Amino acid sequence: HNAKGASYRYQHAASSSKLKSGAKTSKSSTTDLPKLYKELTEFQLNLPVDKHSAIFCRALESDMTKVRVLITGPLDSPYAFGCFFFDIEMNDYPNKAPIVNFLTTGQGKVRFNPNLYN
Repeated sequence: HNAKGASYRYQHAASSSKLKSGAKTSKSSTTDLPKLYKELTEFQLNLPVDKHSAIFCRALESDMTKVRVLITGPLDSPYAFGCFFFDIEMNDYPNKAPIVNFLTTGQGKVRFNPNLYN
């Protein structure tokens, strides 16, 4: 569930026929869907996946402009063994910067780095 209580069901971008043929976006979005889809499918080959640190990315099945990302902290860093979740909204992609919401906060009780917060 996201902060607003909506249930997220994610589908891997490379294997989703919905994303290839009929993905929807927010009503006000002017996102370049073919470009976004191409970049999301490239993630399966280019994002680092290692037993000590990895990045995983999943698009919302019903709206591929909404993405959830999991980053695991690398060894020999203050973030080692941590799992850090982010929700990303890419409305008007690639013309505007994405809106990123850091979710791993323990309901606002935990802070990791001042650059991760508003």
